[in-house]
Amino acid sequence: MTHAVRAVLASAPAETTVGGSKALVVPMEVEFHDLDAMGHVNNVRYFTFMEAARVAFFRHFLDARRIHDLQMIAVEASCRFLSPAHWGEVLLVRVWIPRIGNTSFDFQYEMTERETGREVARGKTVCVSWDYVTETKMRVPDRVRRLCAGNRPGG
Repeated sequence: MTHAVRAVLASAPAETTVGGSKALVVPMEVEFHDLDAMGHVNNVRYFTFMEAARVAFFRHFLDARRIHDLQMIAVEASCRFLSPAHWGEVLLVRVWIPRIGNTSFDFQYEMTERETGREVARGKTVCVSWDYVTETKMRVPDRVRRLCAGNRPGG
């Protein structure tokens, strides 16, 4: 089961805002295959959680249903691990767009454990708006710009 599917099964995403930007909180249950030999979520799985939250964000706010609807590619990703997550826990992954440039924009992520509110991880991805037909970067679409309160030039 993909994280996008498991997110729907854990419970419905919830809209919120961060600094005036639209945000989405996506619940994701930690599954057995997410674990490493130490019994906690393997570090690489957090990037999968971020990807699933990013796609859920575009599906929710922009009705993206096909890969070409996303019009983006990730060019950079980082994650700070704050506390271990374990099998059966539900992580609330909050995702929003804090920065939009001319052709690039950032996604920010905060992951907390649902029952205790324990902060588990924080992450960021830099994405470039992408034309899949011409395989070139393009201006960030206005529909994406409207999701972010801080429309700063650059990128």
